Amino acid sequence: MITPVQVDPATGFSSTVLNAGELENKGIEILVNATPIMTDDFSWDVTWNFAKNENTLLSLAQGLETLQIASFPFNGVSLNAVVGERYGQIRGTNYVYDDAGNRVVNANGSYAETQDVENLGSILPDYNMGIRNTFTYKGISLGVLIDRQKGGVYRSLTNIWGNYSGILEQTAANNIREEGLVLPGVTGDVTYNDDGSYTVSNTAENTQVISAQQYGTDYYFGNDAQNVFDASYWKLREITLGYNLPKNWIGNAFSEVRVTAFGRNLLVWGLDNDNFDPEIATTGSGNIQGSEGGSLPSTRSYGLNVQLKF
Repeated sequence: MITPVQVDPATGFSSTVLNAGELENKGIEILVNATPIMTDDFSWDVTWNFAKNENTLLSLAQGLETLQIASFPFNGVSLNAVVGERYGQIRGTNYVYDDAGNRVVNANGSYAETQDVENLGSILPDYNMGIRNTFTYKGISLGVLIDRQKGGVYRSLTNIWGNYSGILEQTAANNIREEGLVLPGVTGDVTYNDDGSYTVSNTAENTQVISAQQYGTDYYFGNDAQNVFDASYWKLREITLGYNLPKNWIGNAFSEVRVTAFGRNLLVWGLDNDNFDPEIATTGSGNIQGSEGGSLPSTRSYGLNVQLKF
């Protein structure tokens, strides 16, 4: 990990570039091709690939347990290397939870927030997978490609501003602008300790109504975890339908003519937040991966290919 490391400004510099850490990567990648059915007129071909990488930060430069790699816009959320954890930890404030795992709500109806930042998850996925099925009957072929990503997280700046400004649909759903809403969780007494930990006591089901305005602005002024989402998805990546024109249709001008219609990025499901495509949100150059902010939405595309062979 060759990266800038902050130093005392009294030295005349703000940082120095060090070989600052040791990473361990252990992974596997599998590619399987199979033909479950093959006859004179029909075939079914399957291609499956799977990639998984287990990543751990073993050590940093002397005296460091956490190294900030990048800072996200607004609210102090950052991307970090943390010893003993997967690379690319998004760190920020979290919800406060009781012993049963319920989110704790303050007396004003807003969610309580931890005083210290915590690891909110790594940008790295648990695994990626794709499976393509191709069915061929005489001169007609149908191909279907499905992609899967499991795990990883991203932080959405659009979610912050979309709720803060009332643009997103959830800020008006179920007539909450007129009636307000009750956040799911419990009320209780929260005691914060000097080491950043906390205890929750005297819990009861939350019944406090919060206004839609307060609900929206809390996405900016409240905890950071509410803007961090699971990056898992299923995606119908591609469908193709092809046809080889019969020889008597094309004469002697060509040895083969093939017409193929295709559609790409046709459907996505299994999202943590339906407003954002994790594939768009979690890609990028450099070390600022995992930060969604003003990214263009993913698009479907359709087309037609004509292949001529002489």
